[in-house]
Amino acid sequence: MEDQGPQKTGLTTRVRALHERLPSWLSFSGVVSRKEFLIGLLPVFILSFLLAQIGLPLWASIPIGLPLVYVVLSLVVKRLRDRGQPWRLAGLVFVPVFGWIALAVLTSKGSGGKHRAGFSVMTGIATFITLAVLGSAVVPIAGEPFADPDGLVSEQNQSEALPEASETQEGEPAGDAAAEPESGLDQGETTGDGVEEDPSVAQPAPDEVPVETTGTLDALVGQLRVEPEMQDGYDRDLFRHWIDADGDGCDTRREVLIAESLTPVLVGSGCSLSGGQWYSAFDGVTTTDASSFDIDHFVPLKEAWDSGAHAWDETTRRQFANDLSYAGSLIAVTARSNRTKSASDPAGWLPPNRDYWCVYLVTWVEVKIRWNLSADAREVEAIRSARASC
Repeated sequence: MEDQGPQKTGLTTRVRALHERLPSWLSFSGVVSRKEFLIGLLPVFILSFLLAQIGLPLWASIPIGLPLVYVVLSLVVKRLRDRGQPWRLAGLVFVPVFGWIALAVLTSKGSGGKHRAGFSVMTGIATFITLAVLGSAVVPIAGEPFADPDGLVSEQNQSEALPEASETQEGEPAGDAAAEPESGLDQGETTGDGVEEDPSVAQPAPDEVPVETTGTLDALVGQLRVEPEMQDGYDRDLFRHWIDADGDGCDTRREVLIAESLTPVLVGSGCSLSGGQWYSAFDGVTTTDASSFDIDHFVPLKEAWDSGAHAWDETTRRQFANDLSYAGSLIAVTARSNRTKSASDPAGWLPPNRDYWCVYLVTWVEVKIRWNLSADAREVEAIRSARASC
């Protein structure tokens, strides 16, 4: 016990000596002016922005982002000291939004009575934006903007997309951007299975779903029924997914991931997946992180409802939502591209990867023919206009 004092003193001395040898931009000693502060924030903002765009999982983003947090803390401590403020206020870096606003105000004003309004505003804005971008990079929000924790967004038109929370296994995105805000059916429209049967619209028999159709795009488009869409009554819950149809422990989402992996996937207990590599044909992105990909219904659930699925029974809708019999019905793609697509048909959205347009259009039409779904005139016109890709 008598030796602890000298040992502690020696350790403190060594830590201080190491700190003094650090470059000035890593040291917590001294002060920085507003100009120096802004110059220091610039590389932090750029690196944080790039890190946020990569979309690393939490276990990787935290250790990679910690050096950036260290640099920001160093800059904030020195900036507060220059302003005559307690350096402990730098802890507000870890208080999202309100703490960042406070630091934006505290670091923006000049020292020694120098308060150039324009420079102060610029410094405050730069501080808040940098802290916000850094926060989203180090502790990324699951999924994309407007996405809920399990990766579901509305399958309405993009301007109406809203989040809906729902638990999924292993915290993976539930895929397909198919969540929809709760909406009841119009009065007098429901029957025993939730929707009114329309005998004028042909339904594929549950055990006799049409087989895969192939052909040129023009020939395929000619097979489509061109009719106005039925816009009312859609509810995502009417399309039950993801299910384990074959009882092997893997639901439809994981079956697609296993089937579309470019490399072998190791399937563990509870159908946990490890290994594997996936390519998003929509935007040309490749990943080894299955949780960053959604499973997209090539023809979105709402589009299917509007095009004829409103007349189907519960069994047929479930089969459509989990169609593994035709490779084109479901596809693994980046969450960003899936949620940008939302519930749009080709008149409202085509993949950013133009090289995929031909395959996309042919697959879209084949799925509609397979399930005897109609297409509206605007949709058909858009497909014909884009067929130059084919």
